[in-house]
Amino acid sequence: MRSAAFKWPVLLGITLAWLGVNYLGLLDFIEEQTIDWRFQYRGEVPGQGKIFYLDVDAKSIADIGNLAWDRAYYTEVCDAVLRAGDASAIGIDYVFSGRGMPQIADEKRFSEGSMRLAAFLFSEPPPPVVLAAGYASAQDRDVNGEPIVRELPRVLDSSRRMQPPELPQFPVGGRRIYTPPYVGLIDTIDGTMNRVPLYAPEGAKTWFNMSVELARLAWKLPQDGVRVHPDRIEFVRPDGAVLAAAPLIDAQDIEVNWTTRWNSPQNPRDSFSNALVASRMLKSANAEERGAAEKFFARMKDSIVLIGPVDPLLQDRAPTRLDTLPVPRVGVIANLVRMFHPAPTCAGRRKGWTGC
Repeated sequence: MRSAAFKWPVLLGITLAWLGVNYLGLLDFIEEQTIDWRFQYRGEVPGQGKIFYLDVDAKSIADIGNLAWDRAYYTEVCDAVLRAGDASAIGIDYVFSGRGMPQIADEKRFSEGSMRLAAFLFSEPPPPVVLAAGYASAQDRDVNGEPIVRELPRVLDSSRRMQPPELPQFPVGGRRIYTPPYVGLIDTIDGTMNRVPLYAPEGAKTWFNMSVELARLAWKLPQDGVRVHPDRIEFVRPDGAVLAAAPLIDAQDIEVNWTTRWNSPQNPRDSFSNALVASRMLKSANAEERGAAEKFFARMKDSIVLIGPVDPLLQDRAPTRLDTLPVPRVGVIANLVRMFHPAPTCAGRRKGWTGC
C-alpha cells in the first residue's frame, strides 16, 4: 500500500514535467533535431527537376561592381538564357522595388536599364521570367510616404490584413509599373528554410511562391493551372489532368523536403558575370567566340535557371536540413520545385506529405 501511495505523486510529477517541457517548446526543438539527423543520415537523393544556378557571387561583384547593378544586365542574361540556352523558366531572387536604386547611382542610366528590363518583361508573349516579391520588409512606406507595416497574410488568422507584398517596381515617366506578368513570393516562416508559405491571399488576388510560378511556367500551364484546396495545391492541365500536388500545412504552408546540399553535383552553376560576358559574345563577329557562348548556354537547356545572391557578404543565407552551416536562400526555391515533381522522396515527413 505504501508503494501505491508513492506511485501516484510520482506519476503526477512526471505528467506535469512533461506538460511543462511541451509548454516551453522543448519537445518541438527535440523533434526538429531528430528530423535534421534523419535528413543527414539519408543524405542526398536524385533530383527530379533540372536546375541551373547563375550566382551573384564574389566573382560577379568583382567583375561588375557592387549591387545594385544596371537592370539591363539582367535583360541581356535572361534573353540569352531563354534564346540560346532554351531554358524552361528563370527566377530572379531579388525584389526589384522602387527602393532598389542607391542614392549614388547614375539616375539616368538606372532609369534606362529599368525601362529596358520592363520592355523585356512586358513583351508579347511575356518571357517565362519570375521576379521576386516578399513580405520580409516589415517596415515600409506607401505611395504617399506614410509608414506601413507589411505582414504575411495568414489563411487561418483573420486578424491579419490582406495586403500585397513588396512588389517589383519600374519608374516610367513619373509613374510606376507594380506588377510584371510573373511575380513570385520568396518568404519563409520564422526566418528558417524548413517551412515556406506556398501562397498568400490578398482579396481576389493570390500571390504564389516563386517555386510554384516557376513550375507552372516550366509545365506551360495557364494562370489558372494552379488550384488551391484546403489541404493541397494542385498543378492542373487544361484537360483537367493533375500533374502534381503538394500538401499544405495550416492551409498555406509546406515543409521543405531537402533533396540536395547547396554544393552538390546535382546543382550545376556558373557566375552571373560569366553569363553576362557570354550573352555579349553571342553577338560577336568572331565565330569561335559565338561558339563558346553557345556552348556556355547549352548547359541550361530545359532547366529552371535561378539567379540569386550567394556571396556571404550579401547576408542572404540560412542553414538547411542537409547544410548545418548557412547557405544561400535561393536554394530553397530549387528544392521546392523538385518537390512538385511526381514521386517525392521523404525523410521524417510529418503532417501528410502524400506520395511518401
